[in-house]
Amino acid sequence: MSRHKALLSDILRENPQLSEIEISEITGLTFNEIQDCLLSMAQSAKQACLPKTPQVLCIGGANVDRKIQAVQTLIYGSSNPARSSISCGGVARNVAENLGRLGCSPSLLSFIGNDAEGQWLIGKTKEFVNIHSVGVVDGKSTGTYTAILDLDGEMAVALADMEIYDDVDIDLLQSKWAADFRTDLIVIDTNFPADVLEKIINRPMKQVLLFALHLYPLRKLGNYLHLSMVWLG
Repeated sequence: MSRHKALLSDILRENPQLSEIEISEITGLTFNEIQDCLLSMAQSAKQACLPKTPQVLCIGGANVDRKIQAVQTLIYGSSNPARSSISCGGVARNVAENLGRLGCSPSLLSFIGNDAEGQWLIGKTKEFVNIHSVGVVDGKSTGTYTAILDLDGEMAVALADMEIYDDVDIDLLQSKWAADFRTDLIVIDTNFPADVLEKIINRPMKQVLLFALHLYPLRKLGNYLHLSMVWLG
């Protein structure tokens, strides 16, 4: 267990946005082994808590990740036998949870649908994250990311249903962001529309970390890319 904990700690400090699926692929550990290690890490972090715990606000995606892998050679245009798994996802949500496991005090500002997937996601997330700034959007589905893998585990196609974030506007953002909210650091991903991202970046704050895993979302920011931010991707 101690060897696994050390391995996971190193991985999460370098890449806190990783999901359990990605951690499993990197380490070869099962989901149960990962969850046992992460729970033990969280308990250790609480026992060794510093007098001032860093306050971090993570803003962006909170999704349900699904991985479906064919158990035979993939035949396109036909039904294929497969096995599937589900885990919590979304870059901002993953960062928040992993920071919580490492002993920080993270909060999440995101939006979910009024559906079973959203309730499951928040139920898992609130174990390590303050979710008071997570809003529920009626008439929209919680964001999902579905990866279809072939027999060898290579991605054949991925499907991302992120429509819920298209409706996030500045008023909706501010409704979940208290004026007196105190934070040492803000982490954002690029799921929200450009004007919302610009509003976040222009807000007086100490430092912003921007997670952009692909070049395409950076186009949303246009002229704001020159501002003082730390990019992580």
